[in-house]
Amino acid sequence: KPPSMDDLTDRLPLIRYTRRTQMGWSIESQFKRMGLTLPGKLEFDSSEDVIAMVAAGRGWAVSVPSHILHGLREPATLDPVPFPGPGFHRTVNLVVRSAELGTVPAEVHGLCLEVLARDVVPRIHRLIPWLGDGFELAASSLERF
Repeated sequence: KPPSMDDLTDRLPLIRYTRRTQMGWSIESQFKRMGLTLPGKLEFDSSEDVIAMVAAGRGWAVSVPSHILHGLREPATLDPVPFPGPGFHRTVNLVVRSAELGTVPAEVHGLCLEVLARDVVPRIHRLIPWLGDGFELAASSLERF
């Protein structure tokens, strides 16, 4: 059974993304919606720093799969567990002005999808097998740009 946030907070400090980042703001908003006030002395701007501190045993953090993958150097040093509360949802969009840049947006879209499908999604599923379809390419992203 994954530890609760109370269990984690009793044993280790919370390592936060600074509230000046979108990730930090999103996590803090979720804590607020859940009525949680969690102490945390360490705040960082980057996923590399947050994940490195957790991997070094300095504390625990709330993060998203892509940040864990991005910040992790040695997969065996972390044990990602499900968030013990309402989950997070995030969508990444490619936005361009219409009738500009010719075929470049479609090429970038295709390249991004290729890299995500070939490299990122499988690595995340290997790192966090319990995630299942919680990290996937949205069907709409597979449509032609």
